[in-house]
Amino acid sequence: MNDAHITLVGNLVSDPQHSSAEDGVARTTFRFAHTPRRRREDGWVDGDTTFYQVTCWRQLAVNTAQSLHRGDPVIVRGMLRGREWSSGERSGTSLEISADSVGHDLNRGITLLRRLQRESRPEMSTSATTPTTTQEPQIEQSAA
Repeated sequence: MNDAHITLVGNLVSDPQHSSAEDGVARTTFRFAHTPRRRREDGWVDGDTTFYQVTCWRQLAVNTAQSLHRGDPVIVRGMLRGREWSSGERSGTSLEISADSVGHDLNRGITLLRRLQRESRPEMSTSATTPTTTQEPQIEQSAA
C-alpha cells in the first residue's frame, strides 16, 4: 500500500463528530477543506478547493472533539488515502486523512492550550487524562 503522509492548512467545514469504534477506541471525524493560494503578478489567486474526511483516534479524537468547531482554521497532518465509491449511476473517489496531529492555525488567530495531566500509574495502561486548571493569560489588545 502506497500511503502518503501530508500536512495541509485549511478550514473545518463540519463540526467534529465524536463516537467510539466497535472496540471502544475513541474516534472523531470531520470534513476539512484546503484551498491552495498562489501569488501572481497581479496578486493572490485561490486554486481549486479539495475536501477531505479526517479521522482522529484515541486521545487526539477526544481533544479534537472538545477543541474544534466548524469554520476553525486548522493544520492537519496524517496519512492520505483515496477510496473509490459508487452509488447507483454515480461514482468517484473520496480523500481521507487518518490524522496524527491536528491544531489551530495560529497565523489566523490565537488559542489557549490546557495541558492534560496524566494520572500516575505503576503499569503502562490506557488511562483517561484530565485537563489541568490553569489561569488564563491576559492578552493585551492593541489600539487601532
